[in-house]
This record gives sequence, structure tokens and C-alpha cells, in this order.
Amino acid sequence: MYTKANNKQLWYLCFMALVCCACHSTPSHAEEDALSTFVGKHGQLHVSGTQLMDQHNQPIALHGVSLGWHNWWPRFYNVETVNWLNSDWNCNLIRAAIGVEPDGAYLDDPESAREKLYTVIDAAIKKGMYVIVDWH
Repeated sequence: MYTKANNKQLWYLCFMALVCCACHSTPSHAEEDALSTFVGKHGQLHVSGTQLMDQHNQPIALHGVSLGWHNWWPRFYNVETVNWLNSDWNCNLIRAAIGVEPDGAYLDDPESAREKLYTVIDAAIKKGMYVIVDWH
């Protein structure tokens, strides 16, 4: 069922999605590799009505998982997990949920929270995956 909340969530997704594609007329090998990824093929996302669309105005579906709050499941916030989800589960999206107030969360240890977050973001960019950063 479509609600205004769904539309808000889609806009949030588009806003938080990281795009890593190049727009050069003669791409280098590294740029060609980036263009062969899911993000490289679909680019910046947007919402049209209730449909998530890619840069070519084609409907797109994202498939992925949430890693859970970083302070409760830190063992998943690493390059190996991101690579595994991309290769074995064919994920093209990953959600990094950063806890803010509970024990061991951002307010207690902001440096560790940022380290875990950036590890996931950097690994996802290398794999050409979209990322949702969710603050709790």
C-alpha cells in the first residue's frame, strides 16, 4: 500500500545512496571497471511517482541487507562481509545502521562508529554497491 511515508523513504534512499560513476569520454581501465558495477550501470537514482528510477529513467529494484546496529553487531562492519554479500548474495545495496545512544554507540565512542561506517562505505564503493546510512 502506497503512503506518504513510502515516498519519504524512497527520497531518503535516493538522498543517502552513494554514486560512484565517471563521466569521461575515454574511460581508463579503472573507470571501465567502475562502469561495469551496478552503480556504474545505473548511476544516480531518483523517484518518479512511487517508482525508484535509475539515471536512464528506467525502473530499478535494489536488493540488499542491513548490517544491524554497529554497536551490537560490529563483527559485520568489515570489507569481507560487504564483498561476501555482493558476490554470494548478489546484493547491490547495503544498509549501515549506526547506533547513537545505547551503550557503545556513537555518543560513547564516535571514533569507532565512524571507523566502522567508513569501512562499509569504502568497501561498498569498491564493489559498486549503493549504501544507506541509517542513524538510530
